[in-house]
Amino acid sequence: MAVALSLTEKAQKLWNAWSIRGLMIVSLPLQVILNLLAPKRKVQSGRGKWIIGLIWFVYFLADWVATSTMGLILHSNSPKSGGPPMDIIAFWTPFLLVHLGGPDVITSYSLQDNELWQRHFLALLSQVFSTFYAFFKSSPNNELWLATILVLLAGIIKYFGRTLVLNRASFDKLGKNWVPVGGENWTSHSKTVPWHGEPHINIRNCSSTL
Repeated sequence: MAVALSLTEKAQKLWNAWSIRGLMIVSLPLQVILNLLAPKRKVQSGRGKWIIGLIWFVYFLADWVATSTMGLILHSNSPKSGGPPMDIIAFWTPFLLVHLGGPDVITSYSLQDNELWQRHFLALLSQVFSTFYAFFKSSPNNELWLATILVLLAGIIKYFGRTLVLNRASFDKLGKNWVPVGGENWTSHSKTVPWHGEPHINIRNCSSTL
Protein backbone atom coordinates (compact mmCIF):
# COMPACT_ATOMS: atom_id res chain seq x y z
CA MET A 1 0.00 0.00 0.00
CA ALA A 2 2.81 2.38 0.91
CA VAL A 3 4.60 1.55 -2.34
CA ALA A 4 1.43 2.31 -4.33
CA LEU A 5 1.00 5.66 -2.57
CA SER A 6 4.63 6.50 -3.19
CA LEU A 7 4.29 5.74 -6.90
CA THR A 8 1.08 7.77 -7.06
CA GLU A 9 2.76 10.76 -5.43
CA LYS A 10 5.71 10.51 -7.80
CA ALA A 11 3.39 10.27 -10.79
CA GLN A 12 1.46 13.31 -9.52
CA LYS A 13 4.64 15.33 -9.08
CA LEU A 14 5.84 14.31 -12.54
CA TRP A 15 2.48 15.32 -14.04
CA ASN A 16 2.51 18.67 -12.24
CA ALA A 17 6.04 19.39 -13.37
CA TRP A 18 5.78 18.28 -17.00
CA SER A 19 2.13 18.30 -18.14
CA ILE A 20 2.17 21.94 -19.29
CA ARG A 21 5.75 21.74 -20.52
CA GLY A 22 5.05 18.53 -22.44
CA LEU A 23 1.92 19.83 -24.15
CA MET A 24 3.68 23.05 -25.11
CA ILE A 25 6.51 21.01 -26.63
CA VAL A 26 3.97 18.93 -28.59
CA SER A 27 1.90 21.91 -29.76
CA LEU A 28 4.64 23.60 -31.81
CA PRO A 29 5.61 20.55 -33.94
CA LEU A 30 1.92 20.00 -34.72
CA GLN A 31 1.73 23.53 -36.16
CA VAL A 32 4.87 22.87 -38.20
CA ILE A 33 3.44 19.62 -39.57
CA LEU A 34 0.21 21.39 -40.57
CA ASN A 35 2.17 24.12 -42.34
CA LEU A 36 4.15 21.54 -44.30
CA LEU A 37 1.38 19.07 -45.15
CA ALA A 38 -1.75 21.21 -45.55
CA PRO A 39 -0.82 22.47 -49.05
CA LYS A 40 -0.69 18.81 -50.17
CA ARG A 41 -4.35 18.10 -49.37
CA LYS A 42 -5.22 17.91 -53.07
CA VAL A 43 -2.52 15.38 -53.94
CA GLN A 44 -4.10 12.75 -56.18
CA SER A 45 -1.31 10.17 -56.01
CA GLY A 46 -1.44 6.92 -54.08
CA ARG A 47 0.03 8.68 -51.06
CA GLY A 48 -2.83 11.19 -51.06
CA LYS A 49 -5.09 9.18 -48.76
CA TRP A 50 -2.59 8.76 -45.94
CA ILE A 51 -1.52 12.40 -46.27
CA ILE A 52 -5.15 13.53 -45.96
CA GLY A 53 -5.65 11.20 -42.99
CA LEU A 54 -2.53 12.54 -41.29
CA ILE A 55 -3.63 16.15 -41.89
CA TRP A 56 -7.07 15.37 -40.43
CA PHE A 57 -5.49 13.80 -37.34
CA VAL A 58 -2.97 16.60 -36.78
CA TYR A 59 -5.57 19.33 -37.46
CA PHE A 60 -7.88 18.16 -34.68
CA LEU A 61 -5.06 17.08 -32.36
CA ALA A 62 -3.47 20.55 -32.59
CA ASP A 63 -6.68 22.26 -31.41
CA TRP A 64 -7.14 19.69 -28.64
CA VAL A 65 -3.57 20.07 -27.36
CA ALA A 66 -3.75 23.88 -27.29
CA THR A 67 -7.16 23.87 -25.57
CA SER A 68 -6.11 21.24 -23.03
CA THR A 69 -2.95 23.18 -22.21
CA MET A 70 -5.07 26.29 -21.61
CA GLY A 71 -7.22 24.31 -19.19
CA LEU A 72 -4.19 23.03 -17.29
CA ILE A 73 -2.80 26.56 -17.04
CA LEU A 74 -6.11 27.87 -15.74
CA HIS A 75 -6.09 25.30 -12.91
CA SER A 76 -2.35 25.37 -12.31
CA ASN A 77 -0.84 26.25 -8.94
CA SER A 78 2.69 26.64 -10.28
CA PRO A 79 5.29 26.84 -8.93
CA LYS A 80 3.81 25.43 -5.70
CA SER A 81 2.88 22.24 -7.53
CA GLY A 82 6.36 21.89 -9.03
CA GLY A 83 5.44 23.39 -12.39
CA PRO A 84 7.06 26.26 -14.29
CA PRO A 85 7.15 29.78 -12.78
CA MET A 86 3.99 31.82 -13.34
CA ASP A 87 5.73 34.46 -15.45
CA ILE A 88 6.89 31.71 -17.83
CA ILE A 89 3.39 30.24 -17.97
CA ALA A 90 1.93 33.68 -18.63
CA PHE A 91 4.44 34.09 -21.46
CA TRP A 92 3.60 30.68 -22.97
CA THR A 93 -0.16 31.17 -22.89
CA PRO A 94 -0.40 33.77 -25.71
CA PHE A 95 1.51 31.38 -27.97
CA LEU A 96 -1.38 28.94 -27.53
CA LEU A 97 -3.71 31.64 -28.89
CA VAL A 98 -1.44 31.89 -31.92
CA HIS A 99 -1.57 28.10 -32.29
CA LEU A 100 -5.37 28.10 -31.96
CA GLY A 101 -5.42 30.68 -34.74
CA GLY A 102 -3.96 27.93 -36.88
CA PRO A 103 -1.59 28.17 -39.83
CA ASP A 104 -2.67 30.30 -42.78
CA VAL A 105 -2.53 27.33 -45.14
CA ILE A 106 -5.47 25.56 -43.47
CA THR A 107 -8.14 27.61 -41.74
CA SER A 108 -10.63 24.74 -41.74
CA TYR A 109 -10.40 21.09 -42.74
CA SER A 110 -13.72 21.01 -44.62
CA LEU A 111 -16.59 23.30 -45.58
CA GLN A 112 -18.67 21.86 -42.74
CA ASP A 113 -16.10 23.12 -40.23
CA ASN A 114 -16.90 26.68 -41.31
CA GLU A 115 -20.35 26.31 -39.75
CA LEU A 116 -18.69 25.98 -36.32
CA TRP A 117 -17.49 29.58 -36.31
CA GLN A 118 -19.80 30.40 -33.35
CA ARG A 119 -18.06 27.72 -31.29
CA HIS A 120 -14.68 29.15 -32.23
CA PHE A 121 -15.87 32.62 -31.23
CA LEU A 122 -16.92 31.38 -27.78
CA ALA A 123 -13.63 29.50 -27.51
CA LEU A 124 -11.82 32.72 -28.40
CA LEU A 125 -13.51 34.57 -25.54
CA SER A 126 -12.76 31.72 -23.14
CA GLN A 127 -9.11 31.39 -24.13
CA VAL A 128 -8.52 35.16 -24.02
CA PHE A 129 -9.99 35.16 -20.49
CA SER A 130 -7.66 32.31 -19.51
CA THR A 131 -4.69 34.20 -20.96
CA PHE A 132 -5.51 37.38 -19.06
CA TYR A 133 -6.07 35.32 -15.92
CA ALA A 134 -2.61 33.75 -16.21
CA PHE A 135 -1.09 37.16 -16.93
CA PHE A 136 -2.64 38.87 -13.91
CA LYS A 137 -1.85 35.85 -11.74
CA SER A 138 1.83 36.36 -12.56
CA SER A 139 1.73 40.05 -11.58
CA PRO A 140 3.41 42.07 -10.15
CA ASN A 141 6.62 40.04 -10.43
CA ASN A 142 6.35 39.25 -14.12
CA GLU A 143 9.62 40.31 -15.73
CA LEU A 144 8.34 39.26 -19.18
CA TRP A 145 5.22 41.43 -19.14
CA LEU A 146 6.10 43.44 -22.24
CA ALA A 147 6.90 40.39 -24.37
CA THR A 148 3.78 38.68 -23.03
CA ILE A 149 1.56 41.62 -24.04
CA LEU A 150 3.04 41.74 -27.55
CA VAL A 151 2.52 38.01 -28.13
CA LEU A 152 -0.96 38.29 -26.58
CA LEU A 153 -1.96 40.95 -29.11
CA ALA A 154 -0.63 38.79 -31.93
CA GLY A 155 -2.54 35.76 -30.59
CA ILE A 156 -5.84 37.63 -30.28
CA ILE A 157 -5.51 39.01 -33.82
CA LYS A 158 -4.58 35.56 -35.16
CA TYR A 159 -7.41 33.67 -33.46
CA PHE A 160 -9.97 36.39 -34.21
CA GLY A 161 -8.83 36.33 -37.84
CA ARG A 162 -9.46 32.59 -38.06
CA THR A 163 -12.92 32.98 -36.53
CA LEU A 164 -13.75 35.81 -38.93
CA VAL A 165 -12.63 33.77 -41.94
CA LEU A 166 -14.74 30.80 -40.80
CA ASN A 167 -17.72 33.12 -40.48
CA ARG A 168 -17.24 34.56 -43.96
CA ALA A 169 -16.74 31.09 -45.42
CA SER A 170 -19.93 29.68 -43.86
CA PHE A 171 -22.74 28.71 -46.23
CA ASP A 172 -24.89 31.69 -45.21
CA LYS A 173 -22.13 34.15 -46.09
CA LEU A 174 -20.99 32.36 -49.23
CA GLY A 175 -24.59 32.28 -50.45
CA LYS A 176 -24.40 36.03 -50.93
CA ASN A 177 -21.32 35.75 -53.15
CA TRP A 178 -21.94 32.55 -55.11
CA VAL A 179 -23.86 32.92 -58.35
CA PRO A 180 -24.89 29.78 -60.28
CA VAL A 181 -24.51 29.72 -64.07
CA GLY A 182 -27.54 31.61 -65.29
CA GLY A 183 -27.12 34.56 -62.95
CA GLU A 184 -29.53 33.68 -60.14
CA ASN A 185 -28.64 34.44 -56.55
CA TRP A 186 -27.22 31.35 -54.84
CA THR A 187 -29.63 31.57 -51.91
CA SER A 188 -32.75 31.64 -54.06
CA HIS A 189 -31.28 29.02 -56.40
CA SER A 190 -30.58 26.63 -53.53
CA LYS A 191 -34.16 26.98 -52.27
CA THR A 192 -35.80 26.19 -55.62
CA VAL A 193 -33.44 23.71 -57.28
CA PRO A 194 -32.48 20.38 -55.65
CA TRP A 195 -28.75 20.04 -55.05
CA HIS A 196 -27.46 16.87 -56.68
CA GLY A 197 -23.68 16.73 -56.57
CA GLU A 198 -21.48 19.73 -57.25
CA PRO A 199 -23.33 22.73 -58.78
CA HIS A 200 -21.65 24.85 -61.43
CA ILE A 201 -21.03 28.17 -59.76
CA ASN A 202 -19.11 31.36 -60.25
CA ILE A 203 -17.45 32.83 -57.19
CA ARG A 204 -17.20 36.58 -56.84
CA ASN A 205 -15.94 38.78 -54.06
CA CYS A 206 -15.08 35.80 -51.89
CA SER A 207 -11.81 36.43 -50.10
CA SER A 208 -12.15 33.75 -47.41
CA THR A 209 -9.30 31.30 -47.12
CA LEU A 210 -10.36 27.66 -46.82
